[in-house]
Amino acid sequence: MDCSESRAGYAWCGDSLGTVYFFNPNSSDSTYKYSTGAAVCLAKGYECDSVYTSSGNEYDCYTTVTGYAVCGSAISGTKYWFNPNSTDSSYRYSNGTLVCAAKGLYCSTVYNSYTGEEVDCSDSIIGIAYCTSTQTCYSFSYSSWGTCSSGGTQTRTVTASYPFGYTGGTKILFQSCTPTCTSFSYSSWGACDASGQKYRTISSSYPSRCTGGNPILTQSCASTSANICTTFTYSNWGACNSSGFQNRTISYTYPANCTGGAPVLTQSCTPTTTTTNGTDNTVLIAQLQAQIASLTAQIQAIIAQRTASGTDTNINTNTTITTTNPTIAWCHTFNSNLGYAESGSSEVSDLHIVLDKEGISYSTDTGDIYGVPTMNAVTSSQQKYSISPATGWVGPLTRVKLNSLYGCE
Repeated sequence: MDCSESRAGYAWCGDSLGTVYFFNPNSSDSTYKYSTGAAVCLAKGYECDSVYTSSGNEYDCYTTVTGYAVCGSAISGTKYWFNPNSTDSSYRYSNGTLVCAAKGLYCSTVYNSYTGEEVDCSDSIIGIAYCTSTQTCYSFSYSSWGTCSSGGTQTRTVTASYPFGYTGGTKILFQSCTPTCTSFSYSSWGACDASGQKYRTISSSYPSRCTGGNPILTQSCASTSANICTTFTYSNWGACNSSGFQNRTISYTYPANCTGGAPVLTQSCTPTTTTTNGTDNTVLIAQLQAQIASLTAQIQAIIAQRTASGTDTNINTNTTITTTNPTIAWCHTFNSNLGYAESGSSEVSDLHIVLDKEGISYSTDTGDIYGVPTMNAVTSSQQKYSISPATGWVGPLTRVKLNSLYGCE
C-alpha cells in the first residue's frame, strides 16, 4: 500500500519471515478478504502456501475458520495471533493488557499487526497483534544409550521435550564411554606345567583403551615336565620291630602319575615287651642294651685308634678283634641318584656306610631306609663339601664328590 489513499479495515504487511496476510472480517473491501472459511481458503495455493488459525496452528481448509486466520509463504517460528473481536480465549484479545501479559510467557517479542513494528507494551495495542516465541526447551526425555563405539562414544535420541511445541535447548545426546574389547594380541604360549596347563598374556587389545571382553589366556596341554608327588595316602603302620621302628607303604599319590616327593614311610616306636616262662624281661633287655652300647663304644674307639696308626681292624663273628695292616680299603661307586623313593636299594646301605665314615649321624634310619634322618645327614654332608644347593638328595654333584672320596676306580 502506497498510503496515497485511505483504506477501510485492516491491512497486511510482510517482514523477513516471509509475506504475512491478515484477514479482516469487518471490511467490505475484497482486497482484505473476509476470514470466513471459504475466503481464507481461496488464498491458499494462490497467495499462501499454508493457512494458519489465529492460534498459530496450520489449517487444512476442510471446515470453517473461527476468528482471524493468517497465511504465509515462508512463516517460521511459533506465532500467536490476537483477535480483539473474538470471545474465544484461544484467540486472545489484543488489548494491551492481554497481549503484553503473553509477552514473557508465550512470546519474547510483540508486534503491531498494522505496522509490523515491535510493541514495547508501555501502552495499549489497537487491533490485531502477534508475537513470535523464541523460548527454548529446557527438559528432555531420552532413549537408552546406544552401544559404546570403537571411538569411545555412545549416543541417544530425544523422545520428548518440555515445554511442548518449543524447540532448541541444550540436549545431551553424546557421552564418552569405555568400549568392550573385541580382539586381542597375545604373547607366545608358556611351557606346559605339571598340571597340564599353559598360559599366555595380553600384549594389546582393540579398540584402544577398552576393557573386558573374552581373552583366551589358558589352554590344556600334555605335560612333559617332572610331576612331583605332593600328597600321599598310606597303608596302616606295621608292627614295631625289635629295633624300635615301624614301616608303612604308599597306597595312593597325587597328582596322578607323579614321582618323588617326600613320603614318610618309617617312624620310631616302642617295641612290645616279651616274657619267658611268665617272667618279665624288660629289665634284662635294658641291661643287655646298655652292655651292647658300651661294647659298641669301645669297638669304635679301637677302630679309630687303629685307623690313625694305619692298621685295619676286623671283628669276626666270635667278637674276637684282630688287626692287620690295611691292604684293600672299602669302596663303592655310586651310579644312580638317591632319595625317598630309593628306600630298599642296596645303594642306600652303601650311603649309610659313607655317612658312618664321615661321622655324620642318620639315626633313626636303619639298613636300606632313606627317610628324613638320612636326608638331613646328606644335607650336612653337602654343606660340609660346599655342594649347592644342599637339598638332602643324592644327585649328580653329590655323586661326583662321593665317588672322588670312596669310588672304586
